[in-house]
Amino acid sequence: MAPVEASEAPLATWSTPIGDLRYTPGRGLGVGDTGLTLGGYSNLTLFRDEGEAARFSLEDLSLFVIWEPVARLRFFSELEYDNVSTGDSHGRAQSREESATVERLYLDLGVSDAVNLRAGIFLTPVGRWNLIHAAPLVWTTSRPLTTERPFDPNLTGIMLSGSVFPSAGTLTYTVYDQFAGPIEGNPGFDPADHSVGGRLQYDADRGWSVGTSYLAALRNGDWSHLAGLDFLWSQRPLEIMGEAVFEAGSGSAPQWGFYLQPVLALTTRLALVARYEHYAAPGPPPQVNIMTMGFAVRLVPTVVLKAEYQVVDRHTEVAPAGFRASIAALF
Repeated sequence: MAPVEASEAPLATWSTPIGDLRYTPGRGLGVGDTGLTLGGYSNLTLFRDEGEAARFSLEDLSLFVIWEPVARLRFFSELEYDNVSTGDSHGRAQSREESATVERLYLDLGVSDAVNLRAGIFLTPVGRWNLIHAAPLVWTTSRPLTTERPFDPNLTGIMLSGSVFPSAGTLTYTVYDQFAGPIEGNPGFDPADHSVGGRLQYDADRGWSVGTSYLAALRNGDWSHLAGLDFLWSQRPLEIMGEAVFEAGSGSAPQWGFYLQPVLALTTRLALVARYEHYAAPGPPPQVNIMTMGFAVRLVPTVVLKAEYQVVDRHTEVAPAGFRASIAALF
């Protein structure tokens, strides 16, 4: 199951001197015979925290540029523009804190199924959510703290990955090294001075998958170590996904958390979503329990409407109680 579905057939085709331009919803615009594809997504959100006015925001506008000049060589970039426009339910435009960031910018060299090299800026391979974080591809407007607080969401470095195929299923490995800082102005967090890590994931043929992640990060002369476990089980109409992480070091108290998220498809377009998360970190509050309940409606194959209510047992700025809704589109 997935919140949106990309089309397999082009919606429109235009003949040009460089070949046919082909637009396929969810897969972007193929630019003739150049090997170039343009795509992206947008996310319009509504937040109403308890006791606060509602806030509207064009939160994400992302552009994908994919270029495959020859077989086994692929360039990918994602330029993300955050908080493009904001306002509240009283009609007031709020101060904008928009920022353009290079979310991903890398070059892939595919030697074989078992050996692939990547260099540049890429999403940190910890868990599942961070790798599929684009708004049209996840089931809720809000994001679990477990998937963004304990580690940097992307890295600048080099990665070696590949897949092998035992008698049943697929075993995928990833090892990586952060050797450089981010591009100026990107991202909106304080990156580690250096980090190394790896991930191992097994996908069975019977609709389930399990993964484990490790990340060591150096900040101000101190190393922190993160370990994670995650799983996905899917047998229509039910899907269950979960992640757990534990991070310690860097001269501070440990932080850890987990979430469990079941999704029940009532129809091919409508799904009910629930999520329970526990997150514990240094500082007040020391821990928080979050319950999220809502639904997702696929308006058209590449557009999803999501709405949910988030209940918390302790007030915290990073996870306030309240209503969330969004319309996300994959181009």
